Amino acid sequence: INACCLPNGTIIVFRGLLEKHNDDELAWVIAHELGHGVAHHSAEMLSKAIIQELAIDSFIDKDSGSLKIAGTHIAAFITNLKYSRTQENEADRLALLFMNKAGFNMQGAITALNKFKTEAGDNSKWAEWLSTHPHPENRLKNVKTAITQLEKNPNHSWGGLKDELLEKAKVKAIEYYLSKNK
Repeated sequence: INACCLPNGTIIVFRGLLEKHNDDELAWVIAHELGHGVAHHSAEMLSKAIIQELAIDSFIDKDSGSLKIAGTHIAAFITNLKYSRTQENEADRLALLFMNKAGFNMQGAITALNKFKTEAGDNSKWAEWLSTHPHPENRLKNVKTAITQLEKNPNHSWGGLKDELLEKAKVKAIEYYLSKNK
């Protein structure tokens, strides 16, 4: 019971999702995945990984031992989980915008998330900081808040998707990495 957005923008919806969710719930899931594509989240994660690799290459002495290098990579991975949760929240808000504009009932997001929470079982054992997705309760709270904001003002925006300076920095980092590895 899942869906995903590939780096090229292709959205994959698994059969279990189609069988267990109504049209409004499916609209939210598909719009959520579309949000990942529109926001270029896979490219963002790739650029962050490249920047981290550059930093690791610059600051870690390769002769200092594999344990130190492995620890640095694990720390970088855990740090990226927060960015992944941020992207999930961004895709949730974009999905609500898309649903609202397309005429779907935004409450489908809430019922879909409740179903996901039920299907996943008790995941309260895992700390949110170790997850790629926000904790289900936090995610529900964020989605409900976003729905309220959109109901009050259908043209509500949570700001620009990307900061221009950050985008320029990512491009420069990628160019540098590519030139270094020719």
